[in-house]
Amino acid sequence: MRHRSPPSDRSWLHSVALWLGALVVTLVVIALRPMSADPVLSGDWISTGLTGVATVCCFVVAWRTPGGLRRSWILFGTTMAMWTVADLLWYRYGTADGFHSILSVADTMYLLGLVPASLGLVFYPVGRWEPGARARLLLDIVVLGSALLLISELVVLGEVVASEGIGWDSFVYAIYPITDALMAALAALLLLRSSGRPRLDLVLIAAAFAVWTFADNGFALMSVRGQDYAGTAVDMAYVLAPALLALAALNAARSATWARTLRRDLTGWLAMLLPDLIALAALAVCAVDGLDGWAEWSLAATVLALTGTRQLARTLDNQRLHAALERRVAARTQDLEHLSEQHERILDSVGEGIFGVDRERRISFVNPAGAELLGWDAGELLGRDSCRALCTEQHDECLVSMVMALGEPVTQSARTYRRSDDTEFPVEVTAAPMAGPAGVDGAVVIFRDITERTVLDDMKRQFVSSVSHELRTPLSAIRGSLEMLADGDTGQLPDQAQRVVEVGARGTERLTRLVNDIIDIERLEAGTFDIRPRPEDLAPLVVDAADSLVPLAAEREVTIEITDAAGSALCDADRIVQALVNLLGNALKFTHRGGTVQLSAVPADHEILVSVRDEGRGIPPEEFESIFERFHQVQQVDGRKLGGTGLGLPITKAIVERHGGRIWVESELGVGSTFCFTLPLLTEESGGPSYDRGRDQHTRLGATSA
Repeated sequence: MRHRSPPSDRSWLHSVALWLGALVVTLVVIALRPMSADPVLSGDWISTGLTGVATVCCFVVAWRTPGGLRRSWILFGTTMAMWTVADLLWYRYGTADGFHSILSVADTMYLLGLVPASLGLVFYPVGRWEPGARARLLLDIVVLGSALLLISELVVLGEVVASEGIGWDSFVYAIYPITDALMAALAALLLLRSSGRPRLDLVLIAAAFAVWTFADNGFALMSVRGQDYAGTAVDMAYVLAPALLALAALNAARSATWARTLRRDLTGWLAMLLPDLIALAALAVCAVDGLDGWAEWSLAATVLALTGTRQLARTLDNQRLHAALERRVAARTQDLEHLSEQHERILDSVGEGIFGVDRERRISFVNPAGAELLGWDAGELLGRDSCRALCTEQHDECLVSMVMALGEPVTQSARTYRRSDDTEFPVEVTAAPMAGPAGVDGAVVIFRDITERTVLDDMKRQFVSSVSHELRTPLSAIRGSLEMLADGDTGQLPDQAQRVVEVGARGTERLTRLVNDIIDIERLEAGTFDIRPRPEDLAPLVVDAADSLVPLAAEREVTIEITDAAGSALCDADRIVQALVNLLGNALKFTHRGGTVQLSAVPADHEILVSVRDEGRGIPPEEFESIFERFHQVQQVDGRKLGGTGLGLPITKAIVERHGGRIWVESELGVGSTFCFTLPLLTEESGGPSYDRGRDQHTRLGATSA
């Protein structure tokens, strides 16, 4: 059986508030009924009952909440308790003779009950106070309260005083609406000044005292006119006001005070003008009804004086804020100027050329080094199209446009820029986007002159090429001589001499491969590498490459398995076999004994996918790009232990790219690697024969066939 957890305090208070709201609606409907013969159903008794309920709610919430909130609700509860007792005294002795002293006590309790309620609202915790907020709140309350008092005097209290004269009854009739109006104004101003989400408890407190203001004014006016308020809006207001205060009490515990701040000024244009609007409304009533007597004239003059004082205070505050804002703007401007000067000094001290462009690729700034490299004055470059002014190549997609479209930095290691005298020089360029509020609104380009580096690279390539070609002839002679000695053409050698000769032959063979690879890579970079494409069936090429490595596979006890070989391509057969041999040779070197190397060529869409899969140790992901660089080894011991030169993969990549294909590697550490490259598929529709003789063949070569 599942047990429900007890509801939290918040959910309990929320539920009670909802139920009490429904009860208020029901009681309001009852209060609006005509005068009933049963006094229990009258509005006065319902109002007394709800005042008692409000008393209980105030003290319960005070018991459940700490700090200043407890103090305020104790004071509210005290007021509600005093009013409940006063109501009961009036209902018990109000219609009987000889109990005037008791009724005077009831009136006194009504009046004294206003004191704790006022104190509770004045000290109500609504959050942290900004400096000067209390003084400004007091001024707003005085302006708002005096304006409401003037309206009440002109609409209600003037008639009350004229009918009752100046005395105790007039004082009692006047003090209630005046105090209620001030408390409603205070609650409203606290609500409007507090930051964060609206405080529901303050909303309900302000609404409760606003309803009491209406009820007390209506009660005073109807009393002096000899009218019965039972069943009227006044009766309903006396029922609704304590119910609203009870709801405020139940929601007070759910309102956080520490996260709010009492601001110095009201927020929002309507809130800022609220005291002035009420004062204007009071003066409008004066203009319509006119002023009669020194009291009304004095009160109107007071409203005008207080409103003017408030406006003067606001003007002085605005002047101080304006002066402070100007000081902050001046300080910020100085900081920005200092920062701008610092950035300019940094740009001026950089040796590389730097320039910026806007959305239309126009040059917006350039540093002195950049202007000097380009042979321009910095001012002459501003506003020019960067591509037309600097680029020498005819390209469809400018580097700057590419960077702004991608939103990422792009580096090009070799480009050519044009100087002001139309001479050209090689540069390395890095462009990065400039992000603005609306997205990428420009780019920054950094370039450096690589003329000296280009010359050095050319000299290095020429040196390596010359040395490689000069080494070829003596290496061939040495290799031939050692092979003759090893084969016994000059006579049988002793065993020890035979081993030495074989070691020398293997060394010269390795050195010959290295020289050939260096020559090939230099030819590829120079564009003189011999590629003679023609329609070729890929199946024989795959088989030839695998057959050429059968001795190495047998030596390492590894099996070469051709899983599929099909399709035709426009390619150089010798170069494709060279690429396959390079990939298969690497796979055989790194596959453990007894393992298998799989080779396949499978047509797919408009290309042929060639793959070589080994069962080696795998390649780390960070090496996927760098393994295709010259002389790169995943581990430095590979070159010494396995006899690699670090040039096979760069040559293979160059061969594949010269054929219009792509090459990449897929690898998992501890499982193996798969090198893949593509060649354009040659079909009958594309102008060449479509060979398919190798499809579905499954050939195993290597240790098992050796």
